[in-house]
Amino acid sequence: MWIPYSLLVIVTVGNIWGVTGAGPIPRQVIQNREVTLQCMLPMEESKGVNVYWYNKKDGWLSSGNAVRKHDRVLKINKPAPNEWNLVIKRAHLSFQDIYTCKTNTNTFIISFNLTILTPPRINESASSLKDISVLEGGSVVLTCAVSGNPIPVIDWYKGVSETPIGIFGHVLRIPDVTRYAADEYMCRAKSHGPNAERIFRLTVKFAPQAEVMNKVVYAEVGEVTVLSCVVQASPLMDAFWLNENGDRIQEKRKYRLLQENAGDDIPAKFLTLIFLKSMLDNEDFGNYTCMVTGINSEARAVVTLKKKAAKTANSGRRGNIIHV
Repeated sequence: MWIPYSLLVIVTVGNIWGVTGAGPIPRQVIQNREVTLQCMLPMEESKGVNVYWYNKKDGWLSSGNAVRKHDRVLKINKPAPNEWNLVIKRAHLSFQDIYTCKTNTNTFIISFNLTILTPPRINESASSLKDISVLEGGSVVLTCAVSGNPIPVIDWYKGVSETPIGIFGHVLRIPDVTRYAADEYMCRAKSHGPNAERIFRLTVKFAPQAEVMNKVVYAEVGEVTVLSCVVQASPLMDAFWLNENGDRIQEKRKYRLLQENAGDDIPAKFLTLIFLKSMLDNEDFGNYTCMVTGINSEARAVVTLKKKAAKTANSGRRGNIIHV
């Protein structure tokens, strides 16, 4: 937004016209947008005067109505005889500078400090890799390199949540990493213009673990029987049940096998072996092993399937009591 001459307080010191206040007038414009810098003299002082525009980097830019440099981008706009407005058609970053308007007698008129606003942008080469793996107990540093003017504010997010985790800045440090830290992490840079985002996928590696729900399960011949186990590993290569002979159990007429993820943020699976109705017989009693394999390692847990003790003829009956 240009500043009308009527809002400027002009003072005369000798033959110099100037704006009161210290330093150039701050001015901002969005990158690649047009901006107009106004240069105006009182009407009675403008007759026979030639006006020049300068900046620090390029020096002499214009003389009167003629542009001397960057003629494809710059132009002089004269809406009135006493105005020599500098128009930057597309304000690239290279045009961020201090611009000064003077007369041909070196009389200062006005000066602007032009800032080019740029939206946040991710610097891929200076940021961490998008896919990162670490051993459980180690540490992770995620770097989100961002540029922009003004300097963007960076928030961090975990998973699908739209609530920031409370860490700000271009670096996220996770010490003593646990398996539950495995997830997607996103940095979101906010400033002028659209936000910039980058997603990191963190994998936490740990050795296989297996744990049964009940170490001993009692059942009767012919009844439905369920053996349950929880397995964990990263990476989890395979998970299965072994029978008494050490053979892998396959789903068939007698058995039903189930695998279920414990949750999106929990690196575990529920492993269930079900003996279907009327399928359990005497030869099925014994030890069953829940097994999980990782890379060059494995873990196992054993469930013992026992037959329920037979009921005696008098079990569950109340005997006769004789009072003497």
